[in-house]
Amino acid sequence: MREVEYDAEFMRNFSPTLVHRIMMTPRSSFPSLTMNGQTRSPSLTFMRTLTKDGFLHEADHHSHIERLELRGLQLQDTIAQTVRKAFHDAILSQISSRNKQDKDHDNDNDNADQSAEAAAEDSASVSASASEQICIYGPLLEIIQELHQKLKSLVPSRKDLHQLLNYGQELQSHLQTFSGVLNLLLDIAEKLLLLESEDRSGTTQQWLDLARAEAEAAAVALVVDVDQADGTLAFTIPRKVEDSHEQDFDSISEQEVNLLRKEFIVASTVFLHDKIEQTQTDIADFQLGHILAPKIHALGKEYLKRDFETRFSVTEEKLLSDLNLKLHGDGETETDLKIVSHSRTWLKEIVETCNVHAEELLRSGEKRRDVLLQTGWVDNILFRSPRSSSSLEGGDTIGEQNANASPFYMPEILYLDIMSVKAIRMSTKMSVVGSALALHASTIAGTGEAASMLRQDPLDPLVKECRQKLIRAMGNKTVGSQELFERGVGDAMMELAMVLNPNLDIDSAKEDSLRTRTVTTMRGDDPVIQLLDNRMKNIFREMMVLDTSSRQQFPDSIRSGRAMPTSKGTSIHGAYGDVYLKASKEEFVKKGFSFYADELAESTLMAHRIVNLSLYIHGSWVDK
Repeated sequence: MREVEYDAEFMRNFSPTLVHRIMMTPRSSFPSLTMNGQTRSPSLTFMRTLTKDGFLHEADHHSHIERLELRGLQLQDTIAQTVRKAFHDAILSQISSRNKQDKDHDNDNDNADQSAEAAAEDSASVSASASEQICIYGPLLEIIQELHQKLKSLVPSRKDLHQLLNYGQELQSHLQTFSGVLNLLLDIAEKLLLLESEDRSGTTQQWLDLARAEAEAAAVALVVDVDQADGTLAFTIPRKVEDSHEQDFDSISEQEVNLLRKEFIVASTVFLHDKIEQTQTDIADFQLGHILAPKIHALGKEYLKRDFETRFSVTEEKLLSDLNLKLHGDGETETDLKIVSHSRTWLKEIVETCNVHAEELLRSGEKRRDVLLQTGWVDNILFRSPRSSSSLEGGDTIGEQNANASPFYMPEILYLDIMSVKAIRMSTKMSVVGSALALHASTIAGTGEAASMLRQDPLDPLVKECRQKLIRAMGNKTVGSQELFERGVGDAMMELAMVLNPNLDIDSAKEDSLRTRTVTTMRGDDPVIQLLDNRMKNIFREMMVLDTSSRQQFPDSIRSGRAMPTSKGTSIHGAYGDVYLKASKEEFVKKGFSFYADELAESTLMAHRIVNLSLYIHGSWVDK
């Protein structure tokens, strides 16, 4: 196949992080790519807006910030949501102020009308004043203008359609009354409905149905009710679980909502604003996955090589010639040693710890490959000790040291994979601890059937529920104290033991034994942890060098710098990933890690792709 000519001008539009992510993605998964790297968000609902932005009048004692924290939001997300709410509150306050002025204005006019002896010129003045209605919802003007511009951006080449979104001077008049601004929002929503995807349009239609009903009711109610902003609206709205932050709403299918008219209008404006932004994001994601990603992937290797050379002031030619890497560093100058020194140190460490003679490494490319993948990648990086949470913030990152162990710096060739490596290390650590806890619960349960239940695939539903509770307990470190944290994990362990053996009679001795083992394991003092850790590491070692379909090792050479194919010539991308996941999961289940088999299989595949991509890009000089 003819190589695609490198297009530097085109690739300049993308960041190394995005290019790297595309290179890590199977071609068949390009359509699922997103610009921000997160999974595609569910379609926004009006109920979600009311909840997230604090428009509902919660009947609890928690502040808005406390409720955000209880939903598990990160600090930056909590700050962002708090700023949004403050902005909305400011708009509501301005609307209330204008509404009060409008009422005072009407009262003044009524008093003027009651003066039967007013002069003719005064009557004319009053009539003119009465005709000048205050624009109650004027604070929304800029936001609604922005909505129009965003709608136009969804169809940038259709100038004819843009005319349908121009309201001109009429826009100001729509903002004088509740009915006026609601009809304006209805018009915006109807146009959005035609532009967004079918799976997104359902929640827009839900809002339209609700808003139309309120508009019809307002047409009657406002004849006698002159309160344009502070009148109350009551309606029923569906409420569903849309993300992990709303787990406490599982059983709710609909909810009665009471809002002031101004709150309904502001919340609706925010909802439509976010819906349009979601549509913009969908369009950008579609273009990325279907149009840009294939070309970026074709040019990605050269792009990442150039970025590496620029970032670390080195070229592959210089590494292969002037900085010829000897196995023991002979002939290198002090200047040479400073260039990609962490990668060179890592490679030398591999030679020193692999228990393979240097002569054999020089003779066999296959042996060099196995040693690099198993010793260098799995042993010396993924399972490098210690693997505590504190160590993950220390020696595993470029330029930072771990005070508890010999300094170790991530090799430069993995500079875009630091966060992924941290995630894999943390996943394996938590899986080892969780598996050790499950093993202790099985021992207390005291039956062979209990042990077999932990090896089932899929897990029994009750066991799976206990697993989720154990994972939540292990992650709940903000409970208040170490004692409460360990007690919570112990409670989850007790429940698991009872599920594994429903006939189990847990006396105080068994409970004390299980809770003691729990504390010992959580503190890392349980010898079972090291046993399971070594077992897990061996699975990773095997999966790094084996083709899951034929059990033949690959690649044939890391010197070539070519993508590592399977023995059948297919790429590791695409359907191969599913095969790899299946094979990895089978190994973890077989070796007693069924509690975390899915997560571990994902981590194994991620590790597999990271090292493959790194060698695909840098394999020539790494092998040299």
